[in-house]
Amino acid sequence: MRPPGYAPAWDGLADAYYNQIDLGLTTTDQGLPLARAAVDKALANDPAYAPSYARAALIAAVDGDLAAAALHLEQGSALDPANLEVINAAAAIARRLDREQALALAEQVVARDPVNSDGHVSVAYACWYMGRVDQALQELSIVRALSPESGVYHEQAGEMLLLKGDTEAALAEIRQETTEHWRLVGLSMAYHALGRKAESDVALDELIGKYGQLMAYSIAYVFAYRGEADRAFEWLEKSVKTRDSGLPTMASNPVLKSLHTDPRWLALLRRLGKAPEQLAAIKFDVKVPQ
Repeated sequence: MRPPGYAPAWDGLADAYYNQIDLGLTTTDQGLPLARAAVDKALANDPAYAPSYARAALIAAVDGDLAAAALHLEQGSALDPANLEVINAAAAIARRLDREQALALAEQVVARDPVNSDGHVSVAYACWYMGRVDQALQELSIVRALSPESGVYHEQAGEMLLLKGDTEAALAEIRQETTEHWRLVGLSMAYHALGRKAESDVALDELIGKYGQLMAYSIAYVFAYRGEADRAFEWLEKSVKTRDSGLPTMASNPVLKSLHTDPRWLALLRRLGKAPEQLAAIKFDVKVPQ
């Protein structure tokens, strides 16, 4: 039997709480204190356990503190620069900071462990945000082969196909999504793209009615995709109040590009510390391991 202070156990608990927030299974207000308490326990019991710094970074990002996230990763990388969890978390934070090394970091995870589904997810998202949609789709197909029970990735592939303009393929992909709230996000967008407004409205109304507290950020980008800027900003403000876990990605999320010319966009980014100059000022000294 492991002792109560066993750091990997506390880190695993922190990871479980973080994933519940990240997947929209619990609110940030409910899950974040639990995740933070668990990772603090892990670090208190073993300050040299590198994966806990990866977890602490992701939790700090949800809390809106990307500077703290970067610092945690510097600490984890100094302890174990080859640790895949640290490298993968660094890729995620680099993407949120809009740094070019996001893709190189993610590719290192896959190079070192070709069946690491989290690494392929990171490569997919880095490519998606860089506009390399075909490569992103290829990576998500690998993720689904490695983790066929994982939710969200059919919907995410659908969003990528929508950005390519392949609307029928997007709808077919989204219909395979097994997680209801993500399927509703995708259907709201796909039906809009196909000119099926009534069906888009029904899916969006159901999403708001059932999951408005959990999915405010995603609802915002559905409205952005539908060209409804006022409603998009309304829901972005709600996502700020609920501390939605998607908010750290907003500066580079391709679905929100339609809002970039609106004067409210830069004002909101600056208020949240996510304007380009604010992100660029955050020190992120995590090197791509060789």
